[in-house]
Amino acid sequence: MTATGEARGGLVTVAEAASEFEAQTIVAVLADSGIDAVVFPLATIPIPDPLRNRPPGRMPVQVAADDLGRARAVLAEAKQAAAGLDWDEVDVGEPPPEVAATLVRTRGRRRGRFLARIAMLIAALLALVIIASSFPWR
Repeated sequence: MTATGEARGGLVTVAEAASEFEAQTIVAVLADSGIDAVVFPLATIPIPDPLRNRPPGRMPVQVAADDLGRARAVLAEAKQAAAGLDWDEVDVGEPPPEVAATLVRTRGRRRGRFLARIAMLIAALLALVIIASSFPWR
């Protein structure tokens, strides 16, 4: 093993992710470039290990040692491309009919909840006015 925890000729850690979702996203980016990568989810079990060269809870994404340089370049390029992406300019298209119907129902429920809260507030204020007006203020 080298000083950075990389094994010669075997698997080496190219990145560490905070979650399995993030790790699998990195694997997908690498796979799009033809680089095989693996994630070992059990590696995140927080067992104290003084020999580990990383904080507990991080999930290593590993590639073949021969692909390390290319994998780092691919990830750096993907990171730079993601940083320059303006999500306001991205056209995700129209939602499928079932999603659109769910959105309409959700908006209707929100409006109904809002109106119910307003009605309850008005009723509470009226109750306070009635109670206050029936109280003998002398």
